[in-house]
Amino acid sequence: MRQQRGHAQRGVARQHTKHGRQHRFEAALAIHETNEIPVSCSLSKITDRFKAQKGYLFVAKDITERKLKETNDLKIAISAQEKERRRLANDLHDSLGQEINAIKMYMNALAEMDKSTSLYKEAFETCKTIVDNTLDSIRNISFDLMPRSLEHGSLVEAIEELVKR
Repeated sequence: MRQQRGHAQRGVARQHTKHGRQHRFEAALAIHETNEIPVSCSLSKITDRFKAQKGYLFVAKDITERKLKETNDLKIAISAQEKERRRLANDLHDSLGQEINAIKMYMNALAEMDKSTSLYKEAFETCKTIVDNTLDSIRNISFDLMPRSLEHGSLVEAIEELVKR
Protein backbone atom coordinates (compact mmCIF):
# COMPACT_ATOMS: atom_id res chain seq x y z
CA MET A 1 0.00 0.00 0.00
CA ARG A 2 1.32 3.38 -0.95
CA GLN A 3 1.68 5.93 1.85
CA GLN A 4 1.19 9.60 1.15
CA ARG A 5 0.61 12.60 3.28
CA GLY A 6 -2.57 14.29 2.30
CA HIS A 7 -4.40 17.45 3.01
CA ALA A 8 -7.90 17.60 4.38
CA GLN A 9 -10.51 15.20 3.07
CA ARG A 10 -12.45 16.63 0.15
CA GLY A 11 -15.82 15.47 -1.10
CA VAL A 12 -18.70 13.64 0.47
CA ALA A 13 -18.54 10.01 1.45
CA ARG A 14 -20.29 7.90 -1.17
CA GLN A 15 -20.81 4.81 0.96
CA HIS A 16 -21.30 4.94 4.66
CA THR A 17 -21.83 1.86 6.77
CA LYS A 18 -21.89 1.59 10.51
CA HIS A 19 -20.62 -1.57 12.22
CA GLY A 20 -21.00 -1.15 15.95
CA ARG A 21 -18.50 1.55 16.87
CA GLN A 22 -16.84 1.51 13.44
CA HIS A 23 -17.82 3.68 10.48
CA ARG A 24 -16.72 2.90 6.91
CA PHE A 25 -16.95 5.21 3.91
CA GLU A 26 -15.27 6.19 0.66
CA ALA A 27 -13.94 9.65 -0.05
CA ALA A 28 -11.37 11.56 -2.08
CA LEU A 29 -8.18 12.66 -0.36
CA ALA A 30 -6.54 15.80 -1.74
CA ILE A 31 -2.80 15.27 -2.24
CA HIS A 32 -2.13 18.54 -4.02
CA GLU A 33 -4.45 21.29 -5.14
CA THR A 34 -5.23 19.41 -8.36
CA ASN A 35 -4.63 15.79 -7.38
CA GLU A 36 -6.98 13.54 -5.43
CA ILE A 37 -6.87 9.85 -4.66
CA PRO A 38 -9.89 7.73 -3.83
CA VAL A 39 -9.70 6.18 -0.39
CA SER A 40 -11.67 3.70 1.64
CA CYS A 41 -11.90 5.00 5.20
CA SER A 42 -12.60 3.45 8.54
CA LEU A 43 -13.25 5.43 11.70
CA SER A 44 -13.43 3.69 15.07
CA LYS A 45 -13.87 4.89 18.63
CA ILE A 46 -11.14 3.94 21.04
CA THR A 47 -12.41 3.21 24.55
CA ASP A 48 -10.85 1.93 27.72
CA ARG A 49 -12.02 -1.11 29.66
CA PHE A 50 -14.68 1.04 31.35
CA LYS A 51 -16.04 2.08 27.92
CA ALA A 52 -14.83 5.64 28.39
CA GLN A 53 -13.89 7.22 25.09
CA LYS A 54 -10.16 7.82 24.74
CA GLY A 55 -9.96 8.87 21.10
CA TYR A 56 -10.50 7.76 17.50
CA LEU A 57 -8.63 5.55 15.08
CA PHE A 58 -8.83 6.71 11.46
CA VAL A 59 -7.51 4.49 8.64
CA ALA A 60 -7.53 5.45 4.97
CA LYS A 61 -6.61 2.93 2.25
CA ASP A 62 -5.75 3.97 -1.30
CA ILE A 63 -8.30 2.34 -3.64
CA THR A 64 -7.09 3.93 -6.89
CA GLU A 65 -6.45 0.56 -8.56
CA ARG A 66 -9.88 -0.75 -7.60
CA LYS A 67 -11.57 2.39 -8.92
CA LEU A 68 -9.62 2.17 -12.19
CA LYS A 69 -10.66 -1.48 -12.58
CA GLU A 70 -14.31 -0.59 -11.86
CA THR A 71 -14.16 2.19 -14.46
CA ASN A 72 -12.57 -0.13 -17.02
CA ASP A 73 -15.15 -2.88 -16.32
CA LEU A 74 -17.94 -0.34 -16.79
CA LYS A 75 -16.45 0.81 -20.12
CA ILE A 76 -16.24 -2.81 -21.30
CA ALA A 77 -19.87 -3.46 -20.30
CA ILE A 78 -21.10 -0.31 -22.06
CA SER A 79 -19.11 -1.19 -25.18
CA ALA A 80 -20.64 -4.69 -25.24
CA GLN A 81 -24.13 -3.23 -24.85
CA GLU A 82 -23.56 -0.78 -27.70
CA LYS A 83 -22.25 -3.57 -29.93
CA GLU A 84 -25.32 -5.69 -29.14
CA ARG A 85 -27.65 -2.75 -29.86
CA ARG A 86 -26.00 -2.23 -33.26
CA ARG A 87 -26.33 -5.95 -34.03
CA LEU A 88 -30.00 -5.93 -33.04
CA ALA A 89 -30.67 -2.81 -35.10
CA ASN A 90 -29.03 -4.44 -38.12
CA ASP A 91 -31.04 -7.66 -37.62
CA LEU A 92 -34.25 -5.69 -37.39
CA HIS A 93 -33.46 -3.56 -40.41
CA ASP A 94 -31.88 -6.17 -42.66
CA SER A 95 -34.19 -9.12 -42.12
CA LEU A 96 -37.45 -8.05 -40.54
CA GLY A 97 -37.67 -4.71 -42.31
CA GLN A 98 -37.25 -6.25 -45.75
CA GLU A 99 -39.57 -9.17 -45.02
CA ILE A 100 -42.34 -6.89 -43.75
CA ASN A 101 -41.88 -4.62 -46.77
CA ALA A 102 -42.22 -7.66 -49.08
CA ILE A 103 -45.40 -8.73 -47.26
CA LYS A 104 -46.81 -5.23 -47.73
CA MET A 105 -46.02 -5.29 -51.44
CA TYR A 106 -47.64 -8.71 -51.86
CA MET A 107 -50.72 -7.59 -49.90
CA ASN A 108 -51.06 -4.50 -52.12
CA ALA A 109 -50.76 -6.67 -55.24
CA LEU A 110 -53.24 -9.21 -53.86
CA ALA A 111 -55.78 -6.46 -53.22
CA GLU A 112 -55.76 -5.64 -56.95
CA MET A 113 -55.90 -9.26 -58.21
CA ASP A 114 -58.83 -11.45 -59.14
CA LYS A 115 -59.15 -13.97 -56.28
CA SER A 116 -60.21 -16.80 -58.57
CA THR A 117 -56.98 -16.90 -60.60
CA SER A 118 -54.08 -19.26 -60.03
CA LEU A 119 -51.74 -16.24 -59.98
CA TYR A 120 -53.62 -14.91 -56.93
CA LYS A 121 -53.36 -18.26 -55.13
CA GLU A 122 -49.65 -18.49 -55.92
CA ALA A 123 -49.00 -14.93 -54.67
CA PHE A 124 -51.07 -15.63 -51.55
CA GLU A 125 -49.01 -18.77 -50.76
CA THR A 126 -45.78 -16.81 -51.31
CA CYS A 127 -47.05 -14.14 -48.92
CA LYS A 128 -47.83 -16.82 -46.29
CA THR A 129 -44.31 -18.23 -46.70
CA ILE A 130 -42.79 -14.78 -46.18
CA VAL A 131 -44.93 -14.33 -43.03
CA ASP A 132 -43.68 -17.72 -41.73
CA ASN A 133 -40.07 -16.68 -42.47
CA THR A 134 -40.66 -13.38 -40.67
CA LEU A 135 -41.95 -15.23 -37.60
CA ASP A 136 -38.84 -17.44 -37.69
CA SER A 137 -36.67 -14.31 -37.87
CA ILE A 138 -38.46 -12.84 -34.84
CA ARG A 139 -37.92 -16.11 -32.92
CA ASN A 140 -34.23 -16.14 -33.87
CA ILE A 141 -33.70 -12.51 -32.85
CA SER A 142 -35.52 -13.15 -29.56
CA PHE A 143 -33.42 -16.24 -28.92
CA ASP A 144 -30.23 -14.29 -29.64
CA LEU A 145 -31.30 -11.67 -27.08
CA MET A 146 -32.01 -14.20 -24.32
CA PRO A 147 -32.00 -17.95 -24.93
CA ARG A 148 -34.71 -19.71 -22.91
CA SER A 149 -32.20 -22.34 -21.86
CA LEU A 150 -30.06 -19.61 -20.32
CA GLU A 151 -33.07 -18.12 -18.56
CA HIS A 152 -34.33 -21.46 -17.25
CA GLY A 153 -31.22 -23.62 -17.41
CA SER A 154 -27.51 -23.14 -17.55
CA LEU A 155 -24.87 -21.57 -19.73
CA VAL A 156 -23.83 -25.01 -21.01
CA GLU A 157 -27.41 -25.75 -22.16
CA ALA A 158 -27.62 -22.36 -23.89
CA ILE A 159 -24.35 -22.97 -25.76
CA GLU A 160 -25.45 -26.48 -26.79
CA GLU A 161 -28.75 -25.07 -28.07
CA LEU A 162 -26.89 -22.37 -30.00
CA VAL A 163 -24.59 -24.96 -31.59
CA LYS A 164 -27.60 -27.07 -32.67
CA ARG A 165 -29.04 -24.05 -34.48
